[in-house]
Amino acid sequence: MIDRPLRGSACRWVAHTRGEAVNDDMTSAEMARVGDGLRQQVLRDYEQLEPGETDTWNPVEREGELTYRLSMFYAQAVSLGLSRIPRADLRVLDVGTGNGRSTRSFIDLGLRPEQLTGIDLRPGAIALARRLHPGISFDVYDGERIDAPDGAFNWVQIACVHATIADPEHRLHVARECTRVLEPGGYLFYFDNWVSDWLAGHEVLDPVAIHPELEVVWSSPIRSHQCLPRVRNRMTLIGHDRSFVGKARAFLRPRTRIDRLLHPSHFVMLARRPM
Repeated sequence: MIDRPLRGSACRWVAHTRGEAVNDDMTSAEMARVGDGLRQQVLRDYEQLEPGETDTWNPVEREGELTYRLSMFYAQAVSLGLSRIPRADLRVLDVGTGNGRSTRSFIDLGLRPEQLTGIDLRPGAIALARRLHPGISFDVYDGERIDAPDGAFNWVQIACVHATIADPEHRLHVARECTRVLEPGGYLFYFDNWVSDWLAGHEVLDPVAIHPELEVVWSSPIRSHQCLPRVRNRMTLIGHDRSFVGKARAFLRPRTRIDRLLHPSHFVMLARRPM
């Protein structure tokens, strides 16, 4: 487990929630302050990374995109296999759904569209998700209270969300909301980068510290090479980039792969809310 202590308000929040039932003890002013800060930071960053209804990961053009999709699909399949809840009875909330791709993957794993709900802070991403996946319910999240009653879902997915949030207090706020809407005995599926994005501090993430009130069922580091087939040139799967940047990446690729053998790219955790 990653030994990285939290500081300041984040540390006080973990100390307050560890081992206690999740409740709504934030005042409306506190909720508004945290939600507004979270929303402004994420929308500002994504205005640079993926503005409006842009889908920068479609089609797949880089090895990193391919390994991310394969790794996450593998982790989802393993986690669903460990669940005590029959798939037909799952009520799924995907927090940070983006354009809906991470929510849509549950259909390939045996769920029906009406079992799925996705939320995201970005209105443009939600508009695109609704067009691409009309059978699934998608809503804009305002960063404050998730628009659902306590225990409304028995499976909450939060994938590559915490890595985009810069403030540890905001991460813990989102985590508490995920737990609030998760019924006792329900599962949280966490899949995220090993370290947060450059715009969010580039620090190692510890999912147990972020979600301290949950019981870990399964967790594992994910190395990006694990889910790629063994072929002579992996880039033949998605074509060659003959630009100067593409040639530079090809030159550095062996070193990059050696580094990936030693250091995880992502971390997966399946956790359960105590009864």
